[in-house]
Amino acid sequence: MERTMAGNDLAAHMELCRKCLVLRGPFFDSHNGCERVQRCGCAPREPLWNAFDYNCAAELCRCCASRVMRSGSKWSVFFCDACKGHVVAYNGGAGWNVIPIGRHLMMNGVALKTEDARKGSARRAFARGMSEVFDGISRLERLHRAYVTRIVSSIDASGRTVPVPQYIDHATRSQPSASAVFAVLVLGMGVDTGGTAGSP
Repeated sequence: MERTMAGNDLAAHMELCRKCLVLRGPFFDSHNGCERVQRCGCAPREPLWNAFDYNCAAELCRCCASRVMRSGSKWSVFFCDACKGHVVAYNGGAGWNVIPIGRHLMMNGVALKTEDARKGSARRAFARGMSEVFDGISRLERLHRAYVTRIVSSIDASGRTVPVPQYIDHATRSQPSASAVFAVLVLGMGVDTGGTAGSP
């Protein structure tokens, strides 16, 4: 899937829904060469866009929530480049993806080889890994929603939506350093500083 515009530019005319905290609004679909409108979670679903795995072209970084990333593929990463560096380094130190890097199991090092499919131990390991990834994604989404809610509630504006440029500007100016934001994410994920999973 071709991706030519940076996330913040792609979402320049979008808004953040205060209710569902999802970006919505017009954008240019560079792959299909047409204008589209991304719907937020409050709107009815529409048919799947051509060449997309789900109808989402832009979404906020799951860590800093102050940058927009291109999305729409099952291989899309949850984090902006700056935050991704922290996540990859942390997971590398832990020896496994404590913090899910994306939606797909294979992105998080979880897969079941065909030759191992009949082995009970391999199937159990795969099931355990799948459960850990899904649990991690659920935790990540809860933390993300809580963090975006705090940012939105601190914006002095009325209405059901906030223009993305206004939101990004406020979020960038009001948050601490990238390393501090990541430390909050690690704490919220229930992970200790040694890189091992903590209690759920």
